[in-house]
Amino acid sequence: MQHRGQESAGIVINDDGVFSTYRDVGLVNEVFSTQRLKDLEEGSIAVGHVRYATTGSDHKNNLQPLIINHHKGRMALAHNGNLVSSMELRKKLE
Repeated sequence: MQHRGQESAGIVINDDGVFSTYRDVGLVNEVFSTQRLKDLEEGSIAVGHVRYATTGSDHKNNLQPLIINHHKGRMALAHNGNLVSSMELRKKLE
């Protein structure tokens, strides 16, 4: 679904702890063609995101969902908004 986020689109799929992801710049129908959707891995859980940049660049590192590696495992995260103290939060959480 295309709503507001017109900069990029992405999805992370979790198949019993094995993550696969696809994300790219562009509109949803550009990023996820019919063939791309057919080629996606299957899984029991997924999270998707479309991005409307308010801060940060349009660099591919900012595309979401993000995959977080943690000593207790991995997780996918998508958020809308600005994390103004992201570096401070990261250091605290690490």
